[in-house]
Amino acid sequence: MKTSFFGNILISTFLWVIFVLLVDGLERVLLVSIFFLIPILLSLTPTIKRDENSSSYHAFLLKSHLYLAVTIGTALLFSKGSIISGLLSILWAVFTLALFVYGVRRFLERGWYIIEENAIDTSFLYAHLGGITLSLYCFTSDKMISHHLFMAAIHFHFTAIVSTVFIGFVGRLLPLDQKIGHVYRWVVRGTMLSPLIIGIGILTGPWIQNVGLWIYTICISIYSYFVFLHVEKKNTITSICIQLSTIVMSITTVLSTIQGIFQLQGHTWINSEQWI
Repeated sequence: MKTSFFGNILISTFLWVIFVLLVDGLERVLLVSIFFLIPILLSLTPTIKRDENSSSYHAFLLKSHLYLAVTIGTALLFSKGSIISGLLSILWAVFTLALFVYGVRRFLERGWYIIEENAIDTSFLYAHLGGITLSLYCFTSDKMISHHLFMAAIHFHFTAIVSTVFIGFVGRLLPLDQKIGHVYRWVVRGTMLSPLIIGIGILTGPWIQNVGLWIYTICISIYSYFVFLHVEKKNTITSICIQLSTIVMSITTVLSTIQGIFQLQGHTWINSEQWI
């Protein structure tokens, strides 16, 4: 399994480099999530059946990922709004739908109470929303609309997935007595929900986006408190890495909130390219 995973990552790296040389601007950044973040997420969330065999559905998703990643990479090579670009992008949207179905299956098989696992499942929903907005971006020729769709696609492919995966996997390391409190559970729910509000705001208006940013900032700040005080320190290096990741998440969150305030006032503190 490990050999297969690293082999796929090497192939993904090779293909990513090729597409990076061919696509334009921020599309190169988006390809990082498509070629790396999605397969890593899948590899970290295997489903083992009661007979101790791996899920065939999970194996299918892993095996088909590279083909679909190449498809959406190819779609980005064509002019946005063209039939070829749009049709090719549909395949990626269908694949992300399959990811969402996998997340739903995990949730139904496990139940709702283990909230950190629910957060990981939510990342598959955001992958699908990213697939939908990216496909719409490929179909759209209007520059203003395509810009908002593209920014939403990047948000769902990156921030939304990374945030929910982060609180999910770090939550596994928190002591059980710290995860049954109402504050912790509401903070996790807020972190799970706020990327959706932010994404809607990107597509509709800055006020909604900033509501999502404020919820996200408050929840991540409180979650950082839980991490620094309660994460199990069985491994010093692991503990340091988790705490550094938490600091980076917190700083990024604060900066994004400041950016949102500037946008409400009609000013640009950091442009989209610099921010991403």
